[in-house]
Amino acid sequence: MVAVNTPQTLADDPQYQDRFPWIPAERLGADQQPSPIKYLDVDVPLPTKAPTVGQHTDEVLREVLGLDPAQIAQLREQKAI
Repeated sequence: MVAVNTPQTLADDPQYQDRFPWIPAERLGADQQPSPIKYLDVDVPLPTKAPTVGQHTDEVLREVLGLDPAQIAQLREQKAI
């Protein structure tokens, strides 16, 4: 008889753990599997946690739109952002 994994037992399978180690929730906010695609001689970086809402707002307004701090403050006062 051949053992067949279920969604409940798959993560505990030693072969599965060796090939697809989970990326822990501490790193990404939720447990996640890495991509199953493997490349020869290329180490694919692990994903990083997504930014929080508004985390890069000021950076984008400055670097992409070229706004200065006074313009950004004015947008905040107007509740545009």
